[in-house]
Amino acid sequence: MLVQNNKSYIKYCDTLVDKVYKILPLYEEENVGLVSNVRSLVIESYGLQGVVQEVGCDSDYVTLLATLEGMSRLLSEDKLSHQDMKREVFKCINLVKKMKTSAREMGDNYAKR
Repeated sequence: MLVQNNKSYIKYCDTLVDKVYKILPLYEEENVGLVSNVRSLVIESYGLQGVVQEVGCDSDYVTLLATLEGMSRLLSEDKLSHQDMKREVFKCINLVKKMKTSAREMGDNYAKR
């Protein structure tokens, strides 16, 4: 199991930003794989709890997971406007960036001991 300040986790956050951003053009193109893509991100995000120690205690992670889950449900019901989608995608990106910053700070604090 990885700890949150692990370099692999920090790099993963960059990858996750890219995956979340990908949602927006898929939505704008009305891509048939959009719902599946978002659902896959939800599953991956749930799985993160089993790979990264204590990530489930991070409020940004919980908010990210809840937002992705909500997006998935609303998309499958076709109840998400372009404005809402854009707002939520950028909200998720900011949450992941905050998770990455927190992980770096944890690493810096650990190194100072």
